[in-house]
Amino acid sequence: MNARLKPLEGKYYGTIVEVELPYGEWIDLATIWVRPTFKPSDRQLENDGVTREQYDAAQGDKDKRMDLWERLGYGDGHYEAEGDYLIAQAIVAALKDLDIVFGVEG
Repeated sequence: MNARLKPLEGKYYGTIVEVELPYGEWIDLATIWVRPTFKPSDRQLENDGVTREQYDAAQGDKDKRMDLWERLGYGDGHYEAEGDYLIAQAIVAALKDLDIVFGVEG
């Protein structure tokens, strides 16, 4: 089965796993937003123009950390956490191992 993560776009409301239908259309299968960690994913940081090194460097100083979180808009919790990304990646990997195709009998 073809599966992938939907790209991050706009305000974050979960990491979306998509699957491909037999005629090539991609549909949303699952949304992961369980926040097992509060650390932003590398994909989220890259999307926001920040490196992991820049993010990590700000963590030792409360003022720098709060300034960065405010600048990135993470204060409301609308960002992809590392744990959400890892769970979604595991789902994609498991789906790719399945020998089924959505919408096809037999």
